[in-house]
Amino acid sequence: MAPSSEPLEDILSSANDLADAVTAQVSGLAYGQACSRQALESVVLSGLGRASEAVRRLSQALDSAQLSLQPTAGFSAALAMADQRLAFFQGCTMRRSSAHPPAPEAEQCAEAAEQRAQAACASGAMDRLVEAYKALEGLEARVAEIRAASASPSGAPEPRVLDLPRARILVARRAIGSAIVARDDDADD
Repeated sequence: MAPSSEPLEDILSSANDLADAVTAQVSGLAYGQACSRQALESVVLSGLGRASEAVRRLSQALDSAQLSLQPTAGFSAALAMADQRLAFFQGCTMRRSSAHPPAPEAEQCAEAAEQRAQAACASGAMDRLVEAYKALEGLEARVAEIRAASASPSGAPEPRVLDLPRARILVARRAIGSAIVARDDDADD
């Protein structure tokens, strides 16, 4: 792949925008709003590409700055954010061979996560938010186990596709995380 001449700030911004778009689309699904699975998958895969490019470019910039003894704090912070976006998009996908057959248990985990997040956010109590966040981590791990069990034994790289139940759990976790940050910000004021 040829190096992109696009400014790094634009790549980072578009990765953030795509993460927000995934969150909005998945949240809309939870409330019965129509969203094309193909459109959502396209946004997730675009985000995966943008976040990967951001991580690659920031890693190179950080290495160059370290070699030339320039300050690296800005690169490190941006790289941490890009890594978070990359992990989010990777979590919203699975290997193509893991997609079949669909697992009803994964859907049940997603529904439980959305309900738990909604209840915790509605309560606003920090202990309930933290407890719910931890519970959702467990549900996400369970979906990952389900996907791993259904994956083909091939070790070859496979294309990634949308894992909607896991994306729903990640969006629910993101909502709880935002509520925790908002509550923490309110406590600081």
